[in-house]
Amino acid sequence: MKVLAAFVLLAGIVAVSDAQATFSATSLDVLAGGNDCGGCPCSGPNSGRYLITWLLPNCKKFTQDEAINYCQRNGMKAISLETNAKAEETFRLLAANRQRYYWTGGRVNHRDTLSPGPTAKSHETSHSGPKLEEGDEVCVAVLNNFYNDGIRYHDVSCHHTKPTICER
Repeated sequence: MKVLAAFVLLAGIVAVSDAQATFSATSLDVLAGGNDCGGCPCSGPNSGRYLITWLLPNCKKFTQDEAINYCQRNGMKAISLETNAKAEETFRLLAANRQRYYWTGGRVNHRDTLSPGPTAKSHETSHSGPKLEEGDEVCVAVLNNFYNDGIRYHDVSCHHTKPTICER
């Protein structure tokens, strides 16, 4: 019975990984292996395209550098929202999971654009601007109505902790 249940679970994961066109809770890989990634499961390269850390136990608090390193240790990178379709899908995922925020792999130079940049439509970027009391705000996060402005990209001080989405 246990073997059958494990096979059904594995078959479902493989089917999702092969047919994955959008994000969903079922697109999350089941991670096996050690626990040497800052309290989060760490398994080396994963078979799926995305790893959504807020769906994993104890994996909701990373600085942006820690998020980037965690993704790299899992053979992935922190998500880059280079298309509007990809950004909008992650925004839907954020709202559906009632998640307040997550890190992207992006940085802001405050002279030009987000890099590696989301090509966000203007309504997706925040107009709140850098808050000088926080110091340098060069890391890009997506916030879900954190400042009563809807789901938007924000430049945030990199020391804040948030979950992330890793991608292949």
